[in-house]
Amino acid sequence: MSSYRRAIRFSNRCMLSIAQLIVFSLGSVAKDQPVQVVSWPEQGTTIIRFTFGKFKEVGSLGNERTYVTDTTAENLWSKPIPEASFTLYLFDKNKVRIGQAALSVSNVRPGEIVKFQTTIALSGPPVSLSISATYLPKELGPAAPARTSPRSSTASTTPAAPHSSERRAASPRPPMRRGPPASPG
Repeated sequence: MSSYRRAIRFSNRCMLSIAQLIVFSLGSVAKDQPVQVVSWPEQGTTIIRFTFGKFKEVGSLGNERTYVTDTTAENLWSKPIPEASFTLYLFDKNKVRIGQAALSVSNVRPGEIVKFQTTIALSGPPVSLSISATYLPKELGPAAPARTSPRSSTASTTPAAPHSSERRAASPRPPMRRGPPASPG
């Protein structure tokens, strides 16, 4: 009978260990669930869905903290996205912007999911976030931000500096003397 009881105890311990392992595994899976999902654009048909994992603090300097988050971008559009750039804005519990980061994706086929890490310097723990497009392919039309040229097309109102010959005529200088100074006399 004693061997039978030992077998039962061993079996119970094994079952308890398996149950603990399952509970622990489910808990760790739940921790890896996305913290936030942001669809772009915010209104209309979603083209790209960004998913941000848990923000992990990896360093600090003074009041600034550096966080890393696992990020995915999913192309929900019917066409490939050759290149797109976005700015990620992060906010604290009072809706004050505490940081921003650049996001970019390239060569993303329809339905494809791209994984990458995003590193962000923040002045506090992030509570909410938003995304703004900074560059999109022209095929996106109205969803694309207004493009600005790197140089302004307006004329300069500052007068140009006069040429050196004009400068001399405008402010005559006495001729430069060469050689030894003249003796008084």
